[in-house]
Amino acid sequence: MHRYWVWCLALGVSLGVSGVQAARLVVSIEPLAMLAEPLLGPEDQLQVVLPANRSPHHYALRASDLRALQSADLVLWVGPILEPFLEKPLRQHPAAQPVMQLPGLQWPHQDAHSDHAHGDRDPHLWLNPDNAVLIIRWLAAQLILAAPDQAAAIAVRRDQTLARLSALTERLAQQLSPLGEMAFIAHHPAYGHFNQRFGLRQLAWVALTPEQKPGARHLMALQQQAAGAKCLVTESFYDSHNSQQLARQLGLRQVVLDPMGAGVGPAPQRYERLLEQLASGLQDCLAPA
Repeated sequence: MHRYWVWCLALGVSLGVSGVQAARLVVSIEPLAMLAEPLLGPEDQLQVVLPANRSPHHYALRASDLRALQSADLVLWVGPILEPFLEKPLRQHPAAQPVMQLPGLQWPHQDAHSDHAHGDRDPHLWLNPDNAVLIIRWLAAQLILAAPDQAAAIAVRRDQTLARLSALTERLAQQLSPLGEMAFIAHHPAYGHFNQRFGLRQLAWVALTPEQKPGARHLMALQQQAAGAKCLVTESFYDSHNSQQLARQLGLRQVVLDPMGAGVGPAPQRYERLLEQLASGLQDCLAPA
């Protein structure tokens, strides 16, 4: 299967104005775009389906999205458990790759607090930089197969990106290591990959999706669990007033984070900034008073 769609990718690559082979890459979400950007040359085209400020849970594809998918040389998406709106349009697409199916990915250990609306696996796999390394290596290999005359340039961009990411991962591990005894509650169970990679403790989650509100029984359980926590992690998708009220009710500090990276700013090195923002936000919220 992989050989077939790589072959299709190689056939679909077009020539840019300079005569250099240009790839048309479509990704489902911003975090995948962040991983792809450093590998692409000036002639390559990258398009993101899901707007940065939208949740993937109830997104409906537009006509322009469908046209972009149909004309793409390669479509990169996490998989149907995160982007169900792409499952049907990509079913017959010869060059669509669900990232969740890549071999070698690391997954968080499942426990009573890691249940997820998307199934028994946390699909926010990009929050573990070890998974990001695997995705970057895999994507670079596909780009080289599609444009072998650009192999040297792609390899240089790949190696530079991986070197930066390795250094960042080491810095973040040192930054977050003192927080291993602290604990937090997350509004959304999105941080399993980040927690496991950097040894952080998440005691519970508030709601499975931004659209859900916790019931009375769940709130009572949260109040009991909050006794061992210091911080409530919320996201920009959630109503800020309700989040602040919940933090006061639980007696916790609050920090607003964004695992989708809507606020990290323009390229380059957006993925690195995403991880840095998550680490700094958690550090500030979990630090001793």
